[in-house]
Amino acid sequence: MNESTTIEDGEGRSIISGFVLTTPMKAAIILVTLAFLMLTATSDGQRYGPILFYLYGSLPFAYILTYLKTGKRIYEENSTNVGVANSYNTAGMLVGTLTVMGEISKGLLPLLVSYLFFGYSLEVSAYFLIGSLLGTNFSIFLKLKGGMGTTMMLWSFLFLSPFLLLAILALMVICLKLMKKTYHVAPFVYALAPLLALVIDGRLTIVLLALYVAALYIIKFRPEMDDFRYGHGNILSKGRKSKDLPPQDQDTPGP
Repeated sequence: MNESTTIEDGEGRSIISGFVLTTPMKAAIILVTLAFLMLTATSDGQRYGPILFYLYGSLPFAYILTYLKTGKRIYEENSTNVGVANSYNTAGMLVGTLTVMGEISKGLLPLLVSYLFFGYSLEVSAYFLIGSLLGTNFSIFLKLKGGMGTTMMLWSFLFLSPFLLLAILALMVICLKLMKKTYHVAPFVYALAPLLALVIDGRLTIVLLALYVAALYIIKFRPEMDDFRYGHGNILSKGRKSKDLPPQDQDTPGP
């Protein structure tokens, strides 16, 4: 699937109407973010750590494991998301489970390094997580394709702000029950996450981290990337296949 095809069929369009996230734009997001982190860092570890974690976050566990099992390129299958749910949808339980473990490591390894070498500084942890999140979303090994970073961020919030995580999960469950179109759920939850962080946690670093994560997700998200539409993305989908959904939510047939 080349870039021109991607843009032409809507693959590259975010949930923002008419907006196309091109490869140069992805590169710009990476460079601007890393440059900002380097300029505002207060130590060499904090300055260069995000670059190293960008490289680690770029490891495409979902792509590698799915390809080894099925020979398929995960970014051409189902939701096209290079992530946990789509690896399960495309390659099955074993690959999905191994992908979960790999993606969790992208969220916990930055915290472990922060704990061992930087006194578990919240600011350093946030810098490292942003680097890992960038790699997950825009993998240098997949020409800046990638997942959404949901798994790694949820697990990192388990340790950084557990009550915030509980609030986010509760909101997601409520939205899944109330919203008819599942592709509205994740962007809505992400959009409210910074507000939840402000009310429940209150620490500026957590609020800014949640704001950055939300902005990155919403800019990148496309309705066709909604894993809930494909029946296995979450237990709450109750195993529904696309053909069982209302016409407006059914999968678009391939060419």
